[in-house]
Amino acid sequence: MIGSYTEDRTDPYYVLAGATPVLVHNCDISMDEAVNRAVAHVGDNATVVRSGSGGVQFMSVTTDEAGNAVRKIARFDVNPNSAHVQKLGPHLNLETQINGRTVTSGPLKDPHTPIDPSTIRPGDYWP
Repeated sequence: MIGSYTEDRTDPYYVLAGATPVLVHNCDISMDEAVNRAVAHVGDNATVVRSGSGGVQFMSVTTDEAGNAVRKIARFDVNPNSAHVQKLGPHLNLETQINGRTVTSGPLKDPHTPIDPSTIRPGDYWP
C-alpha cells in the first residue's frame, strides 16, 4: 500500500513499511517553496507588508458565505537579526484569522514550516 502521511513534527521517527521499520526525517523547504506556499495560501490580490520582526508578510482579506471576515497571512520569519528567528530558526507561518481571531486548531491551524537557511537571500527580508 502506498499512501501519503503528514506528521506535525520535525524530529526523525520510524514508520513500518510492512514489517520493516523505515527512518523518516522531515527536510526544511526552500525559500522558493515557501513563497509558492505563501502565494497559494493568501490567493490573489494580497498586499505585501513588513512584519514586526522585519520579515515580509503577504495578507489578503475576503468574506465567506456566512459574512465572516477571513484574513490569510503568510509570514516569512527569516530575518537573521530577529530574536524570534534566532530562537526558532527561519520558518514560514500560514495564519488564518476569522473575524480577527487566529485559528488555533483544525486544518486551518498555522503551521510553522522550517525554511532551509542556505536558500534565504538578503532581499527576502527587511534589514
